[in-house]
Amino acid sequence: MSALRTLNHGYGFFIGKSLEFSVSPYTEVFRSVALDDHGHFSSDRAVLAAAVCAIFTFVVPVLPVLTTITATIAAVAITLALFSMLATYPLALLADICLPSEEYSRPPSAYGMVSF
Repeated sequence: MSALRTLNHGYGFFIGKSLEFSVSPYTEVFRSVALDDHGHFSSDRAVLAAAVCAIFTFVVPVLPVLTTITATIAAVAITLALFSMLATYPLALLADICLPSEEYSRPPSAYGMVSF
């Protein structure tokens, strides 16, 4: 795999997980109430989980405060990742240009081509 493709995969995975972390107070509260002992959702427990999330959002505003904190942490982490891209992508491009890749270092016969 090329260095650029590896960076794309790594940064994409990191940003996706950061976004999941930013809304984790809501998802964790919902899952803890909605899942039964065997890990399955049921409709009556999902309604109860929505009611608990609504109470913790509108009556006792705990979840919005926690979500603000986690979203801020995720935003800072994503911003630092974006700044690190300024150094890593040019280096990865140079590595792809200068270093031989495994897929290009095979002889032409491995591709089914005849070398002259």
